[in-house]
Amino acid sequence: MDKKNDLIELEITNEALSKYLPIDPMTTIFNLNSWWKVLTKAYNFNINFVTLNSECLAAGIPFRIQITNRHKIYTSLPFSDEVPFVGIISDNDKIIDEIIKNNIDTTIELRCKYNSEIFENKLIGYKHLLNLNKNEEELLNSFHKSLVIRNIKKARSNNLAIRISSSINDLNEFYNLHLLTRRKLGVPIQPKNFFRYFFEEIIQNGFGFLTVIEKEKIPIAMGIFAGININITYKFGASNPKYLSCRPNHLMFWTAIQEAKKRGFEVFDFGRTELGNEGLRKFKQGWGTIEQPLFYSYYPKAPANYKLKFIKDKIITPLIKYSPKFVCRLSGELLYKYFG
Repeated sequence: MDKKNDLIELEITNEALSKYLPIDPMTTIFNLNSWWKVLTKAYNFNINFVTLNSECLAAGIPFRIQITNRHKIYTSLPFSDEVPFVGIISDNDKIIDEIIKNNIDTTIELRCKYNSEIFENKLIGYKHLLNLNKNEEELLNSFHKSLVIRNIKKARSNNLAIRISSSINDLNEFYNLHLLTRRKLGVPIQPKNFFRYFFEEIIQNGFGFLTVIEKEKIPIAMGIFAGININITYKFGASNPKYLSCRPNHLMFWTAIQEAKKRGFEVFDFGRTELGNEGLRKFKQGWGTIEQPLFYSYYPKAPANYKLKFIKDKIITPLIKYSPKFVCRLSGELLYKYFG
């Protein structure tokens, strides 16, 4: 007799789940329950770890679960570049099958490529991975001479100071700098509490650090990096537009790469690059990276986000760009959770 597959949805506060730490080489920071807690605390998302066996968490998928008029929406996971499956592949397939079988009207979004005839795979951008299994000289020589190496040298010639930090004070400085960056781009900034929870769950627990570049003791570029096992990911960055001629961002990334090597990481992920952002894509290609297409998978089909894109591009972006900083901050507090 075949064993029945009963779906179990574990809350992220569950004691058993708190011990869950995947060791699969594919694991990234987005597979870690500390990241899920950040999303839950910051946005009040209902995030569960869906598995078939709560006694042995050999496989499972984290989902944000929404229920609207008996329609159940599974998303793995908002604000996450990629959430690869870890654990036993066949068990993860069973989990997906059971979700569909147990819910007549449901939609599923997987932030990874899932090979199935009933899922639609959609190219949403690219990721750029740098192999850190080289010495620093070999790494430096693999970078594009004019796009990267020359700019690292220029940054050094401007006497920029470098710091690696895990300080809440520096995180507050990052928020202020990030606000400048987001306003310039015309996009809302994450709520300030989001970064406080990120600090408590990720950085304080040893899963991340900040890279700080200063000019005359003034932070002019900062980056936040988070990782687990062999993978580290660039998650957030900010810089002061007045100092871009000093090339602080190039020095910020090079410093982060050096720190990642010291901490034993083997893969440096430059983060998601969305389709159409060719300038950022070219920047990341200059670092000797391997470019990989980034697919998300949808059941029964990919959503059409034309209305949301129109609102963002034609209303929100111009409003933020040409308004005081508090508009960028307030719009993030009110709206950012819907852009995940």
